[in-house]
Amino acid sequence: MVFEKQEASNGRLFSGRCQVHTTDASGLASIRNKEAKDPKEHVILPELISKEPLGPSVRRGDDEFFTIAKWTLNALLEAEESASRRPTSTR
Repeated sequence: MVFEKQEASNGRLFSGRCQVHTTDASGLASIRNKEAKDPKEHVILPELISKEPLGPSVRRGDDEFFTIAKWTLNALLEAEESASRRPTSTR
């Protein structure tokens, strides 16, 4: 099902009319904790369908801090990708 508004999707899920809801992990956690009658009844699966990293927000006009934030985020993403390509130890 596709909904124009997030509230409609959440309503269907928590009324039992949908069995699965997908969005980014932080969105799922927020929806579950804020709207579920019993958050323990809803499981967030560990598998990732896609990667859409959330990024920092920077005040307009603060170009120096924007550059620092951008390069820090790029470095963290590269480090994570590099670590995922590294062979795991078999000890």
